[in-house]
Amino acid sequence: MLIDYTLGQVSVILRVKVRSTATGNGLTGLTGSSMGLVISTIADTESTATVYTAAGSTIQAIGTPGTYVAPAANNCRFGQVDATSHPGIYELQLANARFAVAGSKSLLFSITGAASQADCDAVIPLRAPSPFKINTPAPINFYLVSSIDHVTPVTGEVVIASRAIAGNAFAVCTGTVAEVAPGVGAYRYLASAADMNGTDVIFRFTSPGSDACVIPINTVP
Repeated sequence: MLIDYTLGQVSVILRVKVRSTATGNGLTGLTGSSMGLVISTIADTESTATVYTAAGSTIQAIGTPGTYVAPAANNCRFGQVDATSHPGIYELQLANARFAVAGSKSLLFSITGAASQADCDAVIPLRAPSPFKINTPAPINFYLVSSIDHVTPVTGEVVIASRAIAGNAFAVCTGTVAEVAPGVGAYRYLASAADMNGTDVIFRFTSPGSDACVIPINTVP
């Protein structure tokens, strides 16, 4: 099973099973120069595939499995992971640009053409990137409701902001809170760079008359 990635993700290492047409078991021994081998990629927003072939010498070897090395221009990297312990498992490394096609939500790749090889196809979902960047100030909007009926918006509150970074204990935030829409309970917190110093941050906003509002976010580099 392939996991999804963020649109624009870099240094992606893909591993897939390539099977034998004769036995259905994992096919071993393929390399980037295997006769007839074709690796094709196409994003859901593209009409033309980006293709790499053994015949065209555009499929480079992988030096160390599990270590991403950007392929040369118009090339990809392909190699066997472990023929003994994981027969038929191959690693594929594509240029970062293949995961950054504007507006795309998925990337399809196909491995075909080698002798005794069953076609291998997989779709990789691409998620929209987080609007939050690590160590970068950002506005966070939230809504406060009454701690009595848990419905009525509360206004004019003195709000305390705290955050837990990467699973650590909550600490007082260093940014500022302001009411942005008087009368409807809407507030905005301007998070500081220090508040965003982690790939996952949980913000908690409290006041004397409201329920706590908890907002988890993820950041990107």
